Amino acid sequence: MGEALVQLVNALQPTWPLQYILMASVPYNISGGTQAMLMIAFAYMADRSKPHRRTVRMGLLDAAYYSGSPIGNAIAGPLLDYGGYSVAYSFVIALYVIAIVYVYIRLHTTSPQLDQTGTSQSCATSCDVTNQIYLTVQSVLQPRQHRAIIIILIAAMLCDSIPVWVMVMIVPLAMVKAQHTHKDGWLGVIGGVSRTLSNVCYYLVTSPHLSWLMWLGAVVASFKNLAPVAIRSLLSQLAGPQETGQIFAVMAAMETLVSLIAAPLYSSVYNVTIDARSSTFYLISLGFNSVLTLLLL
Repeated sequence: MGEALVQLVNALQPTWPLQYILMASVPYNISGGTQAMLMIAFAYMADRSKPHRRTVRMGLLDAAYYSGSPIGNAIAGPLLDYGGYSVAYSFVIALYVIAIVYVYIRLHTTSPQLDQTGTSQSCATSCDVTNQIYLTVQSVLQPRQHRAIIIILIAAMLCDSIPVWVMVMIVPLAMVKAQHTHKDGWLGVIGGVSRTLSNVCYYLVTSPHLSWLMWLGAVVASFKNLAPVAIRSLLSQLAGPQETGQIFAVMAAMETLVSLIAAPLYSSVYNVTIDARSSTFYLISLGFNSVLTLLLL
């Protein structure tokens, strides 16, 4: 909501320099941004859902989250035409307020309450940011029965690409999960194979008469989002109830760092190969998705 507030102030002050728009990134980054909010939601869902319903619920949560983009694009046009950016950002802030009130009233933590004798000590520990970072990373690396699997799953998640299409996630998830013989690990493998084959289709498009491969690739990629859903579900099952949020926090931080590296990498490859073969950058995705599939196997 802080980002929208800053943007609203900028919209109401048209004489301010253009550089002031960058101030909106300050509250967004301090709060952890989209990744932090999404991982908190997944951690809460993992905590409140029964094991046999967790995967489907995480898939629906993922779909609901990403559905905001097409819905927002559809609503933004009329709002901008009616009242400009000030009305659009005011509408966004109103939605944030509704969400905050709903979370405060309806959602409750399931963590055990601290006893009175350890309150001051726990508060002092929780206020130490450095200690919290250490404990969060330690929750992933500490010796445990499934430590190697947890690290592999996080690595697999880093090979996953962020953009998704909401409608092609709900239907395949429901279809495949309906078959009780399929475990979450195999759901992830199906998603990884789907991603890999779709990248092959996109890479092979070299002329207009091969444009049908783009449509084929979109169909093949219909199951691609089973991978991140399965990975999050597996992580929530392998981690202890008190460590799920910490492990998701580490994964969110690493995903953010990977995004910072991936953007210039893809741009560099595209700029170098645009004259020879512009689809070469799909080989990068092909490589990452192949690694994703192998890790899940």
